[in-house]
Amino acid sequence: MFKFKGTLAIVVFLIILLAYVLLVEVKKPSDEEKKEQDKIVLKIEDTDKVKSIKLKQETVEISFEKQDKTWHITSPVKSAADEGMVNGLLASIGEVKSEQKLSDTGETLSTYGLDKPCPVVTVTLEDGTIKVISVGKKTFDDNSYYGQIGGDENIVTIANYVVDSYFNKPLLDYRDKTVISCTSSDVGAFEFKTGNKLVKCQKDQKNRWAILNPFNARGDAGQIESWINSINALRVKDFIKEETSDMALYGLDKPFIDITLFTGKDKARKGLLIGKKDDAKGGYYAKRVEEPQILLVEASSVDNLLKDPEVWRDISVFDLPFGDMVSFEITKDLVILSGTKDKDNNWMISKPEQKKAVTWKIDTQLTNVINLKANVITEKPGDLKKYGLDKPSMIVKMINKDKEEAVLLIGKQEKQDIYAVRQGQNRIITVGKTLFDGLDELIKNPPYEEKEKK
Repeated sequence: MFKFKGTLAIVVFLIILLAYVLLVEVKKPSDEEKKEQDKIVLKIEDTDKVKSIKLKQETVEISFEKQDKTWHITSPVKSAADEGMVNGLLASIGEVKSEQKLSDTGETLSTYGLDKPCPVVTVTLEDGTIKVISVGKKTFDDNSYYGQIGGDENIVTIANYVVDSYFNKPLLDYRDKTVISCTSSDVGAFEFKTGNKLVKCQKDQKNRWAILNPFNARGDAGQIESWINSINALRVKDFIKEETSDMALYGLDKPFIDITLFTGKDKARKGLLIGKKDDAKGGYYAKRVEEPQILLVEASSVDNLLKDPEVWRDISVFDLPFGDMVSFEITKDLVILSGTKDKDNNWMISKPEQKKAVTWKIDTQLTNVINLKANVITEKPGDLKKYGLDKPSMIVKMINKDKEEAVLLIGKQEKQDIYAVRQGQNRIITVGKTLFDGLDELIKNPPYEEKEKK
């Protein structure tokens, strides 16, 4: 019994010793880590609690203030701030390290350029705590700057990249350079005017784009939304004036481009005017309709906006989602191939014989029809006989789950193309004959599952 108690005591002692090592000794920083910790001369535990920042430079004092979790410049101008730049500034002051600390040097502050420090960063936290970083001259090796933290008399060194990347950056770098914030999903309609040409586009309830002016046509979502994204990508090259009454000076009284976007559920207006081109500055003067500033925008970015609305015309023939297709019918020379989807989403052929089909073979051909793009479009063609569409050589009918019907009439062949028209439309399209060949093979040899298995 005595031996057992002694063994138990040893085990308990070892457990306590192990816990001590894990909880105390292991947590102790290494010598290298301690050296790094000793370099920290300023630490803000939670930079999210920074309320405001003042950045005093040689010729300007920039003031930043957080409003509704977003940073704004309040002085010397009132403007939205570049969140990335301000967050970078916060990261640089959240933990300031010094490679060298000087104390009791006998030198005056002027020796280090700290009698009249510049720049000076003043940080105010939500609880009213104020942190100050003063920067003086560069060190003798040019690798850092001399500085002081708050009221500490010690001289420290602050890395070049911190001072030059953030403390010495001009006001322009800290301003938000977004010209107009918009996303293609948020824009429901827009007007684009250049010279005497006015383009109007609008989404319907199913988010399909339509061109309303200078002609009526279905719009190509990819092309239109790419153009909207180009507006969102515009960036201010320079802020020319905070406000002016002389719009003509910048060509904004009669703008070269006038864009109006209607965004969100409330169709809020966002307007952009683009005026004269300044070749010397490499940009166009611009102004947001809702704001007073005169901007300079990169010339190449503006040139990218000059699109012919013809390229926005949707050359696809159908706009029905293929995944929603529930039935089809293909007719050629009085021969009919038709089918419907069963509950498992498999095609069942009903004519010429009622049998289960190889679904992927029908899907492939119907996908080709649904994704059909026109090589050439002839608007208001007149006599259909010229195109062999008065008596179509083939008719393809498709119905989706919403009972929307789409019918393609196929006419005569000319070289490697065939004429076709979507029933109900007054435009003839020219498409590659490979489409016709695939459908022809489908109707000649229906892909019955039992036949394919043999």
